[in-house]
Amino acid sequence: MLQPHQPARSPEPRYVTEREPAHQPTSVLVLKTLAGMRPAVACTLILTAAGLIVGAIVAIVALVAAVMATVAAVAGMVAISVVSLAVIVLALRTGPPSSRP
Repeated sequence: MLQPHQPARSPEPRYVTEREPAHQPTSVLVLKTLAGMRPAVACTLILTAAGLIVGAIVAIVALVAAVMATVAAVAGMVAISVVSLAVIVLALRTGPPSSRP
């Protein structure tokens, strides 16, 4: 039922002794390789590579956000400490409240 109507073509073996010219850019070599594949396999490879790239970008953004949140938490803690110290200094300067009416 899910079997293809045409028999699958077997890949042609490539040997190390076969060399391609070194002056071809990488994009040409990639397109030649993708052209020799089945369309489903080529689409799968392209989408997998795109997913890996997008996933890496999202991970970097999440890492930067976590670092920024940590810095903001430290800054908030320092601000609360400064306010607390200011309140303590003001309380010690004025002395205890007088009981005079």
